[in-house]
Amino acid sequence: MSAKAKRNKYGAKKTPCRHGHIHASGSEAKRCNELHLAQKAGEIRELKQQPKFILQEGFRFNDKAIRAITYTADFDYIEDDPGGWLRVIEEHKGRSDTAYEIRRKMFLNRYCRDGSIFFRET
Repeated sequence: MSAKAKRNKYGAKKTPCRHGHIHASGSEAKRCNELHLAQKAGEIRELKQQPKFILQEGFRFNDKAIRAITYTADFDYIEDDPGGWLRVIEEHKGRSDTAYEIRRKMFLNRYCRDGSIFFRET
């Protein structure tokens, strides 16, 4: 008897890319393959999968530990840009939910306001 493939909360099947990383969907795995090709061609560098960012630090309230709020993006890389190299945080979204929208806004406010990081949704 074969085991069923794991699926994410939207029903998409978890899929590996050619480089062995497991992604939330086939389209995300395809995007990972494209980014690896771009890195090989010298268009991007320092490609990372699933980078984690702290949106709000953890704290204590009434003697209880409140966990930090974090956001895990799909990709982080440095892109060749006409003005120089640009750090890009990329989110490959098929469907959006309220929790993602809140985290996206918190991420943009904390990390993208000074223009040093570019946020891209594909």
